Amino acid sequence: MQFIKQIIGLLLVVAVGYFLYTMAMKATGGPKDFAVDPGNTATFTGTVVTNITSCFDSNDAGKCFLQVKSGTAVVFVVYNTSDTGFCVNETATAAGRNIQTGDSVRVYGYYKLEGDIHTVLTCPNTKYYIKKI
Repeated sequence: MQFIKQIIGLLLVVAVGYFLYTMAMKATGGPKDFAVDPGNTATFTGTVVTNITSCFDSNDAGKCFLQVKSGTAVVFVVYNTSDTGFCVNETATAAGRNIQTGDSVRVYGYYKLEGDIHTVLTCPNTKYYIKKI
């Protein structure tokens, strides 16, 4: 009987966590058509507001990223991280570099939410992508 109570308690914790996460996404203006998978991967669509390509400049060791407007949120899509070493996903890096302001994109990558800042990383895995649509 104790085991059943523990399972029910665990299910309640998961349900409350999911509810709170959903409410936080709504409260922070979560991205439109945004799906976060259990492995913290996300897929979404949006319009490119800015493309920062300064990491390709030999004098800058920063990140290259897109700012993508999705719903009421702006998502930072990091496609090259010259300050942390080699990006294993050359396809996403090339795609990101060629994206222009105003382009519509579909993005799949590793998702982080820090405060109200949505970030998707495409470097860690060759399955991640940025596609112009």
